[in-house]
Amino acid sequence: MDCPTLRPTATMTALRSAHECSLDARSESFTAYTLCLDLERNAKTKEDTVYARVLGYLILLAPSPTILSEVTTVIKSCRDDNSTLFDLGQAFVYYMIAPFRKSQTSHLPSSISGWDSDSNLDSELDIQAARAHLELKRQASIRDGLRCVLSGSFDYDAQDNPSISEEDLNRVGATVTYCVYIVPDSKYLLNELARSHSAHASISAIFQAFGYNRKRNSFPHSYHSLQNMMMMNSNARYYFDSLYVWLEQCETESDTYILKTFRPKGRLCGVYEDGTTVTFTTPDPNKLPTPSSQLIALHAFIAKLAYMSGATRLVEELELEVEGLGALVHGIGDGNGGDGDNYSFSAQALSYALSKKLGR
Repeated sequence: MDCPTLRPTATMTALRSAHECSLDARSESFTAYTLCLDLERNAKTKEDTVYARVLGYLILLAPSPTILSEVTTVIKSCRDDNSTLFDLGQAFVYYMIAPFRKSQTSHLPSSISGWDSDSNLDSELDIQAARAHLELKRQASIRDGLRCVLSGSFDYDAQDNPSISEEDLNRVGATVTYCVYIVPDSKYLLNELARSHSAHASISAIFQAFGYNRKRNSFPHSYHSLQNMMMMNSNARYYFDSLYVWLEQCETESDTYILKTFRPKGRLCGVYEDGTTVTFTTPDPNKLPTPSSQLIALHAFIAKLAYMSGATRLVEELELEVEGLGALVHGIGDGNGGDGDNYSFSAQALSYALSKKLGR
């Protein structure tokens, strides 16, 4: 049985001074980074502080020289207008980071085509989608050894498997496991608003560094594929989907990663300790391929960027505010002085809700 999920308190990290980072003082990226430092100092709100830090950490964490150049160019193009720079940082949060943070409010498998939260599984398409999902879960579970990959705990059904000893079951425990998608469905990335924003080229270039095909609007592996799936218990799923844990690839061994968490000095309940080595294996590499290293690396990049900049907490707060807005729209506020009529929503939450709406 999983222990209760802890809601993490992720704190953002201020940008390092220009002379503390490894950038060449004569480079264009160094100049762009000093713009981010100035932007951070001039931020008047916590949101703007996050947006400034997102831009700065995009430079510090850039996964390749090409991405560094792309990000540097777009930041320098806005150098004469702080409001435009803040808007640029916001775009990276809304259109690149937020799609990777899955909603924690819905427990229905709405990610399956033809199976949404309003469905009663009464159509042939719904039934086929549900069967396909169950088959994928079965395959992923077999590949991952009937275990949660981030904790080692067995799936509840493992107790009926004769190859797993009662001693092992008692030692690590058993729980319910879920199929967890590493990256979101590409159809929800780079939506209409994103494509019209100056950040679009940079976001697209970042995704392409991890295998994204701009023409096909897809990653090298389909959303519903074993390469984009891992089995996790409920706590691990919450932390992974919330960008509080990620996997960093070990350079010397394939399919081997180091688990990183937002709080390395304290253990999160339901997952391995920070720094634990996680190795993926499979009984059949052709039929049951291991998770894609490219997709895992992209998730890790987004998670680190969100954690360091404070975007993780900002997006969580915006999601909660948007949920309240949705409740109000669906009848909590009746116009007669009820509790819902006293709710107020920030301009940030309204713009965030719009960015999500146009992505659907």
